Amino acid sequence: MSVQREHQAHHDELTGLSNRKLLIRRTNDALAQAARSQTMVGFLLLDLDRFKEVNDTLGHPVGDRLLRFVAQRLTHSVRPGDMVARLGGDEFAVLLPSVKEASAAREVAARLRAAVAEPIRMDGMSFDIEASVGIALYPDDASGFEVLLQHADVAMYLAKERRSGVERYVADSDPQLPGPARAARRPAPRPRPRRA
Repeated sequence: MSVQREHQAHHDELTGLSNRKLLIRRTNDALAQAARSQTMVGFLLLDLDRFKEVNDTLGHPVGDRLLRFVAQRLTHSVRPGDMVARLGGDEFAVLLPSVKEASAAREVAARLRAAVAEPIRMDGMSFDIEASVGIALYPDDASGFEVLLQHADVAMYLAKERRSGVERYVADSDPQLPGPARAARRPAPRPRPRRA
């Protein structure tokens, strides 16, 4: 496969960000590494609030240009080694291959929201965009890509519903699980490395 075809196969055409296929591969690599080193992986799902209104009122070309701006801001707001991917529409995922604690993932989520919230000036207009972010962590919340994605999605919709901006996955808040199953799904606490 040519270099160009390889790039096209693993990147979003509109934004140039990694696509779902590459995100899955990188997430699985990060999970395998985390399992060996007994570390955490953060998975963030970010959705632009009310973005459909932009497309409906100003058209998809304007919406596409805004998505490119947002993609660039997200990319500049993460650490080297972290990955930003576009899943489609106005939904982005951020892989944090190494997270020391849940609060670090929350800090990244807050930084991403702040970057998106900076007004975007384009064609004589100013756009104020907000985002909702859901966080899921390995191994606490899930053990594989699909469940991390699902749990980050649940947390993201909870952030939208509560208008809090950022939420971490909590089984008790998962509408897909019946009450008793929520309690049963809670992972057992795992030992955390202590600081000397």
